[in-house]
Amino acid sequence: MNPIFAENLIQVLTSDHELTYVKEKKHEEKKKATDEDQNMMAKRKLERIVYFMLGLVERSEFSQFLLDLLLTANLIVDNGDELSLTVDGFKFMLEDISSQIHILLLTYIRMRRNMTDHLKLIFQLILSNNKSYRINEEKEGLESDQIANILVELKQIGLIYMRKKKRFYITQLMR
Repeated sequence: MNPIFAENLIQVLTSDHELTYVKEKKHEEKKKATDEDQNMMAKRKLERIVYFMLGLVERSEFSQFLLDLLLTANLIVDNGDELSLTVDGFKFMLEDISSQIHILLLTYIRMRRNMTDHLKLIFQLILSNNKSYRINEEKEGLESDQIANILVELKQIGLIYMRKKKRFYITQLMR
């Protein structure tokens, strides 16, 4: 294995972000979305991506991040005024949800390959047994803003569910 790659992988797997597990209070449980609600939201996000690929969602109603993700994955091609589905895009639509998540997550990691924060956070969330987190508000500066941006991108894919700006829940699709 390439020594630089091995060193970066060890750094990613052994370091944590400043995230705090949130223990839900009894009065908050009524307000909290159930696991089923969170998974339905995640599935709707994926359905919206597929609808966009089929041309059923207007380009103006779709985020630039998701458009870039689909273009990078070679699921669609931009022909100037319109987008076209590729062979890989057609195969993507025939896949089950787990495979679709796998494809989108790998593409996301490739898009952000120079940013180890993305990998650290993704590994930390996947390997965690906790379901609810908040960003550590005591930590200020660039890192907390970067984490918030990563979480927004993961939310657009449907991998996390966010009720408030600083609190998020890991969906079952990510596990």
